[in-house]
Amino acid sequence: MEDHFFSEISGSRIEFRRSIRAKSMIITVKSEGRVIVSMPGGISAGKAVEFAESKSGWIHKQLDRLRAMKARQKNSSVGMELGLSPGKAREKVISRLTELSGAHELPFNRVFIRKQKTRWGSCSSKNNINLNISLAYLPGDLMDYVILHELVHTKIKNHGRGFWMELDRHVGNGKALKRKLKEYSPDFFNR
Repeated sequence: MEDHFFSEISGSRIEFRRSIRAKSMIITVKSEGRVIVSMPGGISAGKAVEFAESKSGWIHKQLDRLRAMKARQKNSSVGMELGLSPGKAREKVISRLTELSGAHELPFNRVFIRKQKTRWGSCSSKNNINLNISLAYLPGDLMDYVILHELVHTKIKNHGRGFWMELDRHVGNGKALKRKLKEYSPDFFNR
């Protein structure tokens, strides 16, 4: 049985990979537009292709969303400085974190800036803030939203109603900004 094969489904080339870690079939659409189906060892190639065919509508929706996002990112210049060096991008993110922390009286412990493929940021139980270096390339309102989202977690460690009310005090409509942020992918900037 092959561990790796390709199949054409509804005009899209799908890569199938057998994974010893996979407990079920999972479809992933990568930022460069590759579609990968990870499948457990006991699943036949035919069943995996049948599964992907049943999800072809979802796959095409994700690919369309990715193309639209890339077009927006390519054409958008407001607040985006795609030519920043990694050092300058890191400086920009840390500087804005420090400004917002002081202005909103939301202190943090330490900051870590990393290249991350899927996360914009996080806050640890010790109030250490982890931020994606790609924040430097977002429009300013979205960079501020992510930073303030993590800073609010220094006070409220969950995503309950109280968290969103507190976040809204700092950013306005947090859920609208969250939806707007979905138009961007952290992985797009990390190439």
